[in-house]
Amino acid sequence: MIARAFRWTAGIVIGASLAMLLFLTWLIATEGGARWLLGQASSRLPEALSIESVDGTLLEGLQFYNIAWRDPSATASIAELAIHVELMPLLKREVLITTLAIRNAEVTTQEGTEPEEPSEPLNVDIPVTLRLANGSVTSLRIATPGGEFLIDSIQLAVEFAGSSLDLRRFDLQSTLADVALSGDVLLTGDYQARVSAAWELRLQDQAPLSGILGVRGNASRYEIEHDLDAPYAIATRGTVALAQAGISLDLENQWSLIRIEQADAADLELSAGVLRLVGKPDNLAFDAETSLSAADIPPVSLQTRGTFDGDNIDLAMLRVSSDWGQLLADGALSLTSGPSWSLNFSLDNLNPEFVDPRLGGELEIEARTSGRLVDGAPDLNLTIDRISGKLNAYPVAGNAALSYNKDRLQIHNAVIGIGDNRMDIGGAYGPGLQGEGRLQLADLGQLGLGVEGSVDAEFRIESGQDKFAASGNINGADLAWGGYAVERVATRFDLPASGAGTASLEIDSSEHGSMTASIDGRFVDERWLGNLLSLTVTREPLGEWQLQEPAGFSVSGSDLELEQACLGTIASRGTACVAARYDFAGPLEFETTVSDLPAAALPGYLPEGARLLGDLDFAASGDYAAKRLNAATRLSIDGLGLVASYEGEDVTATFEQASVTAEVIDNALVGDFEFRLENSTDHVTGEIQVGDLFDYRSALRGQGSLELDDLSLLSFFAPEIANPEGQIFGRVEASGSLAAPEISGEIGLRDGSADIRRAGISVTDIGLLLRQSKAGELSLQGSARSGDGYLQIDGETTLGAETGIRSEIRLAGEDFRLVGLPDLQATASPAITVLLDERETRVSGELGIPEASITVKSVPETSEKPSSDVIVHRDDEEIIQPRRFLSVDVTTSLGENVSFSGFGLGTKLQGSVRIFGTSKSPYQGQGRVVLNEGRYRAYGQNLEIESGELVFNGPLSNPSLNVRATRTASDNTVAGIHLTGTPTQLSSQVYSEPPLSDAEALSYLLTGRPLSNANSAEGDMLNQAAFALGLTTAGSVASRIRNQLGLETLGFQGAGESRQFVAGTRIGDRLLVEYAYGVVDGLGTLLLRYQLSQRLMVESRSGSVRNMDVVYSVKKP
Repeated sequence: MIARAFRWTAGIVIGASLAMLLFLTWLIATEGGARWLLGQASSRLPEALSIESVDGTLLEGLQFYNIAWRDPSATASIAELAIHVELMPLLKREVLITTLAIRNAEVTTQEGTEPEEPSEPLNVDIPVTLRLANGSVTSLRIATPGGEFLIDSIQLAVEFAGSSLDLRRFDLQSTLADVALSGDVLLTGDYQARVSAAWELRLQDQAPLSGILGVRGNASRYEIEHDLDAPYAIATRGTVALAQAGISLDLENQWSLIRIEQADAADLELSAGVLRLVGKPDNLAFDAETSLSAADIPPVSLQTRGTFDGDNIDLAMLRVSSDWGQLLADGALSLTSGPSWSLNFSLDNLNPEFVDPRLGGELEIEARTSGRLVDGAPDLNLTIDRISGKLNAYPVAGNAALSYNKDRLQIHNAVIGIGDNRMDIGGAYGPGLQGEGRLQLADLGQLGLGVEGSVDAEFRIESGQDKFAASGNINGADLAWGGYAVERVATRFDLPASGAGTASLEIDSSEHGSMTASIDGRFVDERWLGNLLSLTVTREPLGEWQLQEPAGFSVSGSDLELEQACLGTIASRGTACVAARYDFAGPLEFETTVSDLPAAALPGYLPEGARLLGDLDFAASGDYAAKRLNAATRLSIDGLGLVASYEGEDVTATFEQASVTAEVIDNALVGDFEFRLENSTDHVTGEIQVGDLFDYRSALRGQGSLELDDLSLLSFFAPEIANPEGQIFGRVEASGSLAAPEISGEIGLRDGSADIRRAGISVTDIGLLLRQSKAGELSLQGSARSGDGYLQIDGETTLGAETGIRSEIRLAGEDFRLVGLPDLQATASPAITVLLDERETRVSGELGIPEASITVKSVPETSEKPSSDVIVHRDDEEIIQPRRFLSVDVTTSLGENVSFSGFGLGTKLQGSVRIFGTSKSPYQGQGRVVLNEGRYRAYGQNLEIESGELVFNGPLSNPSLNVRATRTASDNTVAGIHLTGTPTQLSSQVYSEPPLSDAEALSYLLTGRPLSNANSAEGDMLNQAAFALGLTTAGSVASRIRNQLGLETLGFQGAGESRQFVAGTRIGDRLLVEYAYGVVDGLGTLLLRYQLSQRLMVESRSGSVRNMDVVYSVKKP
């Protein structure tokens, strides 16, 4: 029985074990077992959690579908979750999840359901080891009341054992951001951590931000290292402490350069910056320093210090420094609803030159401001307590108080004084205008704005939707600005809101004429009804024009109308009339006429000796509304004539037709012009069409023609041209658009000839042709003859958007006569190239002078050049700066037939000199000119130039000279002079063969005889020559000549304009005879002085003035 019972018991245990094993196998390895487990667990899961279905097995992995969590604070759903857990590690208290994959998950939070902060520190200590080898989330949508965030994928690998979390991988990718995170954290105690992360944030319409973060330490001190590397580099270093009292920060941010791009302004650059944050988020102290710069502002240094509690900023200091000055500010700002502020600030060492380069000095401003934003609009007060300093060396003092509220700016009081100028202004603007002020500007020049004179003004203005009133006066004296000068301006106005008002204006300018005007009127039903009572305009050459009769006008808030106002002049029968009406919401209508205005009265430049004949008529009328113009104009000159006078001779060209017409219909322009000479086919005509005057893309069409057989018209523009003949012809065609016009055509002269009066030459066979075959390219060809030679010219001009205008002109010719005057004749053989662009002109090549004859009979009185050490100042003379850069490199060659005669010198010149330099440096010369067959006459003698040359190797005005001139006397003695040096440092030396003293050699050179045979007059001449020629031994030569002649005085006395050559001798003991000759004025004076006694003498002077003096001398004891 016992054995049987044992067998039954063993069988039951074994059967139960097998059954349990089979059951476990069914649970683990079959989908039915998995579903049974899910069914058993469903009753124990929270009601908020639901799982629709499950597939798979515990052994191979499970797939859960449509998992949902719903509660009042949030909802979450997972379309599919796949998980695989290794079972064997469970026996070692390890949970190894080899795969956890979540697809298509959504999390939605509700408004007002923020999670509660934990009351106690988090301490985690799980009894097993949890490993996730490969976790992933695909397509996660997170929706909050503030917006929606989509995550494309998350890759995760983590190990969690006890309190230690080892995050081996966390990679998040989304359209907005990417994050890669790894590290380990202890979730208990002091929360030791070591974490590193790389991230990138992509915000809409901004450059991506990216950086690298490192955190290590514990809750009492986490060390932070963060490097922002895009879009600019900022390095953050410091610590973060976590405690029950809150978070504590100590962070320093540094950057070398931050460039902030701006679409509508120049980029900003912050350089060499640091920002330090210390404290808790609700009491955070900040300290920052950096430099700010941009292309359109000078560099600025910024420094600030203060505290921030999340809602308010306590600004302890803000300093903004630059070359323009310094701003210092402190105060408080509130960032709560309706942000407000209260600030004190000062502006020190302000340099007004940065506002306008004409202003100099240094200013200081002390001010305070307070206010708030109400519905996004500022409500502020600004009090400027003090303005001081100097502007252009003149003291500045002032103060002001302003406020702005509900679109209304009020100036309660503003006073500013600059030197002798003072301005007091007050009032309000918006809506409407109320203002009053007093301007006492006694010296506008002290303001440094290029305006001179004085202004004294007092005004009061009030303007609203249904009223306007103004009163005051403005008086100006001796005003000048730019190129204008007005001696007097006076205006007075009294325009009350109701009742009659008047206004007057007077302007007087000796340069630009004068004008006086007066009006009256009144407001009637919100409309100003007035009359232009008088208007007088005076200006040369137009003369005086006066309003012929009063003209009415009216102004309202919706329109403006001027009845016909006509001006006439007493000097001629001309009249000018204008009428206009402008509906502010509709069209502008206008009509203008000018009748019988003498063409001679038209202002403008005319060549000297030229004048206009004829009477001008002009009419224009039309309307403009909604950017559409309709108008018609006509200009005609009846009896137009051009008269040119040259040396008493008149040349007249009379036009049979002279008119210009234009019509605009709906912005489309059609115009034509015609100028036709009387009794001739000569004409200038043309027409033009534009599709839309106000659309730069509009099509352009036009053509013109020119034909002139009577060239007497040229004398009007160039009176020095006489007897012009030939035919000027031309045609032009325009196409393209207003923005990019395309011009083609040509203009030329054929069979031309003319006399050039001042040059004394006749130029024949003139042919010129200027042609443009396509846009941006011009060609020039031409030729002419003068004398026995010719000249040819050709060139090209190009116009490009990047290169601008560039021209190349080439001149070539041979024996072309340039000048044919009695004292000057010359021919030229040029080979010159001229390059021009918008900034510079370059001239290079060769210029041959085959023949030239230069005769100088006398030197004009004004041709004397001051000494090199004389500087002439003219206060009223404007210093003219070269407008263009000029570069010259031309080699000039003198032929065999070049001669010079003047100043006693007659010689032939031959050689070659390279002339080069620029307008910014002295012109240089390199080369040599030789004097051949030369003779020089001085002191009544003819000297033969044995050899001579001018060597150029430096400044063109100071060549080196090496000249030898000789004379052979009757006794065959050869005397000569050798000149060397430069015109500014010239030295001379006399010599002879056989060798003689300098005095003897000079006597032979100038008289042909030895010094012993020289008479008194010749001695004077020798003495003058010794000093004039700059002989190094001039003093000893003069002494020997004086002794040889028996003179007591012989030489120069005085200086400058009173310098004289004096020669004198004594006759006996009492009589002195002297003759003085003025070197500058050329006047001679004879002096006789007779000594009557030891203290008494008589002097007699005879010259341009005769007088006699008795002189008594007294000796002081």
